[in-house]
Amino acid sequence: MMKFPVKELNSNFCKHIFRNFSSALYITGDKAQKNFAVLIPHIDFEERIQNKGELLNNIKVRKLDLDLNNIEKTWKFYKNLLQRKIILDQTRIEIGKEIANLTSNINVEANQEKKLKMHARIIKDDLKTMKEYLYSIEEDAAIKALSLPNILHKKTPISDHEVLHQFLEKPTEKSENHLSIAEKNDLIEFYDPLYYFFKHKCATFEMKILDYFREYMLKNLFTYFSNPDFARSIVVEGCGGDFNNPNESFILESSEDTFVSELNRLHLVGGASLCSFMAYFTRHLIQIGYFPLKYFTCGRKYQPPIQAEASLFTTGQETAIELFVATTDCLEQEDHEIENIIRILRCLYDSLGFHYQLIAVPAHKLKNYECMRISVQMLSCSLQEYVEVAHLSVCDNYLSKRLLCTYIEEKKRKFPRILSGTILSIQKLLGCVIEYNSINKRDLLWHKNI
Repeated sequence: MMKFPVKELNSNFCKHIFRNFSSALYITGDKAQKNFAVLIPHIDFEERIQNKGELLNNIKVRKLDLDLNNIEKTWKFYKNLLQRKIILDQTRIEIGKEIANLTSNINVEANQEKKLKMHARIIKDDLKTMKEYLYSIEEDAAIKALSLPNILHKKTPISDHEVLHQFLEKPTEKSENHLSIAEKNDLIEFYDPLYYFFKHKCATFEMKILDYFREYMLKNLFTYFSNPDFARSIVVEGCGGDFNNPNESFILESSEDTFVSELNRLHLVGGASLCSFMAYFTRHLIQIGYFPLKYFTCGRKYQPPIQAEASLFTTGQETAIELFVATTDCLEQEDHEIENIIRILRCLYDSLGFHYQLIAVPAHKLKNYECMRISVQMLSCSLQEYVEVAHLSVCDNYLSKRLLCTYIEEKKRKFPRILSGTILSIQKLLGCVIEYNSINKRDLLWHKNI
C-alpha cells in the first residue's frame, strides 16, 4: 500500500520556497472561497523551458533579476507533488471499491476489512496533509512562471537602440524650460504633476492635435473605441504590472463600510491605456473572421508620477491616443500590421514639421510583456534629451495567454498576437513643441495641421 512521505514536506523547506504575497491573476483553490477566480491563465512554462538557452539569454540581455534554475526546480517540485496527489486519489478510490466488495461478502475475515479501512484512513490523512502544502507550492510555482518575460523579437537591439528613421536636423540651441515659457505667456497654470491647467492657445492646441490624429486613424481604417477609466487587479497583473505597488498605478481604497479583497481592487488607469483595452478582451473569444482587430481611443492615461518636478514630461495624468491591434497567431500578419503602424507614425510626425527620431528600444529597456518596442522621440531643447511622445509595443501572444483572449481555428484554441501603443501623448508633445517654437520664434498654432 502506498504511503505519502509527509516528512519530506517539513515546515522549514516550505517557508523557504513560499512567496509572501498572493497573485490576483492566479487564484488557488484555498483562496477561491473568498476571491472569485475569473480565469486560470495559460502558463506555457514547460514549452518555453525546452529552449532553456534562449530563455537564459533573454533574461540576461533584459538584465532581470530572475533565477531560472530556481523557477524550474519549483515548477518540477509542484508537478511531482501534483502527480503524487493523483496517485493517492486513485489509490483511495480503489481501496474504497475493495472495502465495498468485502462488505457484501459474508465469508471475508474481519481482520482483512479492518486493514483496508486503516489504509484508507492513512491515505485520507496523507491527502489532507498534502493539500495544506500543495496550494502554496502551486501558487509559488505559478507566480514564478508568470514572472518570466516575453520572448524577444528578432529585430530587438541587444545593447543600444537602433535609429530607424530621423526627420530634420537635431536642434543644437538650448531653450528655457517649457513651463517657464508657458507661464510667462499665460498658457499653463501648473501646481503639481497631478494638478495643472491648459489655457488659451495650449487648450486649442490640445483639441486641434487630437482632432488631426483622430481623423488620420479613422482614414486608416481604425475603429474608434471607448474604454473605462478603471481596471481590476487581475488585469493590471495580467498586463505585467504589480497590482500592490502604489508607484505603478493609482489604487482605489475601499470605504469603511465596504470590504474589498486586496486581490480584487480597482485601479485608476485611464481609458487610453493598455489595461483598459485588455479589460475588455479578458476571457474573450474572438471570431476568427474578425481579424485583424484595429482599434484606437482618445482619453486620459493615469500613472503615479515618478518625480515631483514641475514638468509636462512627468505628469500623473495625460491626454493620449492609444491603439490596440490583434492578429491571428501568424507572424506574417503581425509583421504586416507592425509595418503599417510604423508607416502611420512616420506620416503623422513628419507632417507636424518638428525634428524627431524613430528608434527600436534595446532589450534591457523593454517591459516584461514586450518583445519589441518602437519609440517616437522628440528633443527637449531645454534638457537636450529625447522624450518619448509615442510608442508601439509588440506583445506577441504573451498578454492573450495570461488573460485568456482566444480564438478557435481548426477546432483548436489559439491565442492572438497583440500590438499596443500610444500614438500621441499630448503633454510630452506640447512640452517639446513649446521649447522648439521658442527657439524658432514661431506661434504655438503656426502649423496648418494644428
